[in-house]
Amino acid sequence: RVRRLLADAGAGQEAAETARRADEDARRVIEEAERASKQLEELLTERKNLLSMIRPTLDIVGDRRTIVFNPTVGMAKMVAHTINEFGRYKCKSCEWLQWEHVDDMAKAAVPCKKCGGELEEIAGGLLARSLDGSYPDHARKDCYAQFAAANFQFLSVCGLCREGFNDPGIGAVAIYRPTKSR
Repeated sequence: RVRRLLADAGAGQEAAETARRADEDARRVIEEAERASKQLEELLTERKNLLSMIRPTLDIVGDRRTIVFNPTVGMAKMVAHTINEFGRYKCKSCEWLQWEHVDDMAKAAVPCKKCGGELEEIAGGLLARSLDGSYPDHARKDCYAQFAAANFQFLSVCGLCREGFNDPGIGAVAIYRPTKSR
């Protein structure tokens, strides 16, 4: 009888330990889900902010070759990627030129901002490339040569193209630096 009581007590301790581990696992899963949710919210906010900078830049620069200066390598890459999500469109009626995001064009026919006419795409695909100091010299030189030859319109950089860089074909410069002003 004593052995049976001891065995039952041991089984109870094992069950309690199993329940404690399951509770810890459940807490970890919940914490990971909360972290993932927060990260997703941060990414969506970051993307919204990025689009709010890129859209007006595209409208201002039009078809001019542009260098975009960024504070981080990651941002330089995100800017180039996001610009490549846009296309350049021309109105069939008034020949007005405008930039539109691929998601907006996929939802419905976006009208001309000037006359409301129908748009046709005139530029899309690889419009931007990013470049930073981690690229080997030959890759940077090749990228600069392709940019100078107007093989793409936007060069998004971090830590490059400052002092001593000369490309007379550049028509616009965008500086994406964080500030505290609104």
